[in-house]
Amino acid sequence: MDTLLKVGYGIADITPESNLPLGGYGNAQHRISEEVRDPLKATCIAFTDPDNNTILLFTTDMIRVAPHLANRVRDVLCAEFSLPREHVQVASTHTHSTPEVGQKDYPGMQEFCDKYVEGLCTAARKAMADRTPSIASVGFTPTERMNFIRHYKIADGSYAGANFGNWTPGVVGHASNNDSWVQVIKFDRIGAKPVILCNFQAHPCFTGGVDKKVVSADYIGELRKYVQTMTGGKFAFFQGAAGNHNAISFYARETRTYDCEEYGKLLGEYVLRALEAPVQVSSNKISLVHRELTLPMDHTESAELVEKCKAIQKEWLEKADRNYSNKQAREIGLNSIYAVNGVLMRQTLPESEKMDLYAFRVGDLGFVTAPYEMFGESGMFIKEKAPYAMTFVVSCANHAQAYLASDLAFTHGCYEVDTRRFPRGTAEKCAENFVEMLKELK
Repeated sequence: MDTLLKVGYGIADITPESNLPLGGYGNAQHRISEEVRDPLKATCIAFTDPDNNTILLFTTDMIRVAPHLANRVRDVLCAEFSLPREHVQVASTHTHSTPEVGQKDYPGMQEFCDKYVEGLCTAARKAMADRTPSIASVGFTPTERMNFIRHYKIADGSYAGANFGNWTPGVVGHASNNDSWVQVIKFDRIGAKPVILCNFQAHPCFTGGVDKKVVSADYIGELRKYVQTMTGGKFAFFQGAAGNHNAISFYARETRTYDCEEYGKLLGEYVLRALEAPVQVSSNKISLVHRELTLPMDHTESAELVEKCKAIQKEWLEKADRNYSNKQAREIGLNSIYAVNGVLMRQTLPESEKMDLYAFRVGDLGFVTAPYEMFGESGMFIKEKAPYAMTFVVSCANHAQAYLASDLAFTHGCYEVDTRRFPRGTAEKCAENFVEMLKELK
């Protein structure tokens, strides 16, 4: 057993105890939580190889990862367990019904942030204490219409929104390609419950929306409960390259599910299917590589357009009427209020920005943690080119900086391009770097 990887699992509650602004849709100041649908969790997986190299990988039921909070977690855990800072990796599931920690001055937000940090540290301590010699296996399966690309161009030149679906006549352009595969890693632990990791790409936004004011882990929480009940194991979900993928569609429009509990069970059935014929893989060597890229920011709008956007945004902040603001945006040639906000956001950006990319291996398992919402096209490129039995593309990690739209998305146009921070080609550059890093580790 001294030659086996040790895997530990820890989980802690991070549910807010007061009503807070919710991230994921519109103006957070006008979307204050009123109830808790289901608890938010922070989950930690501890990997330790025979040479005592350890990586802590977190997945949190949050819209994003705030770097100042992730750094607080690193400060505690790196000192407590003598770990390099880059060996603490924090990701979010990207559920759209969780506190927006950027609203730092809102009453109760500081208390929530403290609970978040303590929750992650508690989960890590549990995971470190739970480490058990393990044997790894992998499984995967395609899903049937469990996710779809969120935005399209229609033959008349208009956009199609997130609930449109992949299979409607008239679609002439897809903003990237659809990745419908579920990937699963199972660690069978000697004398302990197995640990199951899942990687899938679909936005958790069933419980979210401008007018929905509930705290929820969304379908992730339902999936976690279902898989743990059906397998008796411990489960962690890692959001894949879901920047342009929604989870709302299931079969035709008339039989589509809009319920996160039903969706969690449906997706859980695919997780169980992926576990039916697992393939054992090597997992006894841990190593990690970090690259810091300096990327140019996008600065392309005219001064005239900027002034028009300022007037529209002013009314948006006052009224939070998305339909009205969208109409105003289209009158000046933009797609939505989010495109207006994107124009103004880009005026505040520096000329360039540093971006941290991380990749690590656990034997013949590859992981990348991406600090943004990657498109499915980039995720598939990384998985195809990576020299591992299975590669998890974990997005919304460490510092969620916005979308990285693919070249194809720039061609067809979509909301994610409208709200960009980085120019065309950045997604491809980052994906290529991730592949190089994974090959370097191999």
